[in-house]
Amino acid sequence: MKAKVFVTLVVLTLAFGVAAAQVDTWSISYWSNTIPDQDLDFIQNLTFEKFHYGYLGTLQSIEITLYGHVAGSMGYENQSTSLDPVDQISVGMNATTYLYRPGDSFPGDPPIVVTIPTITEIAYNVPTYDGTTDYGGTSGHMYTGIDVTKSEYNTLTGASDITLFSGLGTIDLPVEAYGTSFGAGGSTVARIWDEDAGAWGKVKYTWEGQDIPEPGTMALFGLGLLGLGAWRRRKRAA
Repeated sequence: MKAKVFVTLVVLTLAFGVAAAQVDTWSISYWSNTIPDQDLDFIQNLTFEKFHYGYLGTLQSIEITLYGHVAGSMGYENQSTSLDPVDQISVGMNATTYLYRPGDSFPGDPPIVVTIPTITEIAYNVPTYDGTTDYGGTSGHMYTGIDVTKSEYNTLTGASDITLFSGLGTIDLPVEAYGTSFGAGGSTVARIWDEDAGAWGKVKYTWEGQDIPEPGTMALFGLGLLGLGAWRRRKRAA
């Protein structure tokens, strides 16, 4: 009687462990490292965890989000000696940031994703030159404390990308960032930029199959296997 009860407990334990892992669509996300703000232009790597849960099902897609960051200061100086003010002066900065597959690079290869954090400032009716090129006074201005982040994402589903991102360990993806600051307002306007840029990313894996087992479910499943082994040893001894 005790043997029957014990066998029933083992079977129920195993059944519960299997039922707890439903076949459906699941996802898991990982953050990369951060490339700290630095002078443009630069080439660095972002490191991402690979999808190492292939035993749970089939990887369907890889969503990669790239975050680009630009910080610093910029300014203008109207150097025109005309009596008339300049109607409009604009100054802006951005950092065009590319994420590539291993071995790929700008400009010959298609990037996985591109993001361009950008800021633009516009001044109207800027007075004539005040005699000092200091990006201040009455004919100039300095914009400080600039801090802009922008993200873009792309979803990969091709067989080669599925293979590339699957397996144990990590994958290094090259990031290239180039300063493309700009301005308008005429040839008599001087501009200045002091900018740094950085980047980081996130990857989300979506697969069809079983969910990642909860620790409690795995413990219960393991207990069932241990119990089954003990029952078999008792049966052989008998």
